[in-house]
Amino acid sequence: MTTIADGLKDVFLAGVGAMALGAEKTQELVEQLIAKGEITVEQGKEINSEVLKRAQAKAQQAGRQAHEAAEAKRKAEWDAKQAEKKAARQAALDRIGKMNRNELLKASVERVAADTERLTRRNMKEAVAEHVQAKCREDASFAMLVMAPEKSMIRCFRYISRQAQKYAEQEMKDNGIERTGVYGLDVPDGLCFQWAEDYFRDENAEEDHKDDEKFVPKPYVSTNRKAAKSKTDKKPSPAAKPKAEKPKAPGMEQLTLGVM
Repeated sequence: MTTIADGLKDVFLAGVGAMALGAEKTQELVEQLIAKGEITVEQGKEINSEVLKRAQAKAQQAGRQAHEAAEAKRKAEWDAKQAEKKAARQAALDRIGKMNRNELLKASVERVAADTERLTRRNMKEAVAEHVQAKCREDASFAMLVMAPEKSMIRCFRYISRQAQKYAEQEMKDNGIERTGVYGLDVPDGLCFQWAEDYFRDENAEEDHKDDEKFVPKPYVSTNRKAAKSKTDKKPSPAAKPKAEKPKAPGMEQLTLGVM
């Protein structure tokens, strides 16, 4: 005689009944079959174990799909933002390209003056700004470089500061000076002016790209790993140490005094 135990496992694992009922209902049904003698306890454990594994695999797949969909959406939003920045930069370049020589020279000089007003150290900023403005007036190609959307006098002075630091470090090395505190030196004006020109000619100056955004994909973390981590993170609380009782002297009892 064929009993339900012969085909029950295949039916459960195929999803007819058990997978659709859910874990609690499945376990309840298995317990009923065990009680009726249709299956043994070991068979019931095997069925519950297999059903649980498949349920976890299904949840894992659903979690991964949700993660991939979220990452795809985040990537699309990031791409759209980068496209807007690129379009804005190209629009600015198009406006610059339509300027005649006089408009270009005027705009570049005004751009340098506006940027410089945001800087401190007035003596230094004015000298460098005047040099850059003079260079724009005499060289239209340099004025084009100054008008590039990513260029600014603020970043120009950061570039100069970085070059000055490298200059100081090299001088200390050449003179065998060991740095023990603040080291001061005079940087020739001509060198600062040259660094300013170098900055506007350098398309890859790091000062222009420090704020560049990069898309960093997030790794998928399975629910099983999260659960395991949460278990390991929980530290068992130390058992309370029993308080040692003071031995009482014979014939003595504890007395509580109160102030009335």
